[in-house]
Amino acid sequence: MHRPAAIMLIACTLILSGCYTAPPRATLPPTDPAYLQRNYGYALLYATIRSETQVADVLRIKSARDEVSTLLKDIAAFAKNAIKLLDALAAADPTLGFDIDALPEMESRTRQAIENTTTAQVLMHSGLRFEFTILMTQHEALNYISHLAGVLRRHDSAKPRMDTLERIQRDAQKLHTRTIDLMQAPYLIHHDAPEA
Repeated sequence: MHRPAAIMLIACTLILSGCYTAPPRATLPPTDPAYLQRNYGYALLYATIRSETQVADVLRIKSARDEVSTLLKDIAAFAKNAIKLLDALAAADPTLGFDIDALPEMESRTRQAIENTTTAQVLMHSGLRFEFTILMTQHEALNYISHLAGVLRRHDSAKPRMDTLERIQRDAQKLHTRTIDLMQAPYLIHHDAPEA
């Protein structure tokens, strides 16, 4: 079997073995537009964080420097813990659910296309190119998570949820900073290097 085909087969196996359970559903769906918008935001946050729970799985088929591997494992651990925290919030409030999709169809298709392309890029590269590509995905995901958690926190009034969102935002920001630090070298040309 050719190497690219083998890699894609392994990747498919990893994806299939990591199937998600359904996100928590509101047992008392809200009719208030403000609550509906809140649930849309939480659903986006939940879905984004849940995809991060498997980021370290790529290390089964790809090698990276210790500091990159450690970061990916820490991101996955953060995401798994955040999912537990969000599940607890949903269990405590029957109007809170994470199973709704408020994105327009074209937005959903665009996101899926980006995810497919990015997955292919990650799987087909190795060495520093692989590390830079996977770090770029984490830069984008963690930046999104931290900002979305912050926006949700400013538009929520329940202290348990606000506290949880603050924790998620803080932890995501710390991991985002670590990601940026790792991306600064050896991937970027030093500012004093001559331009090509």
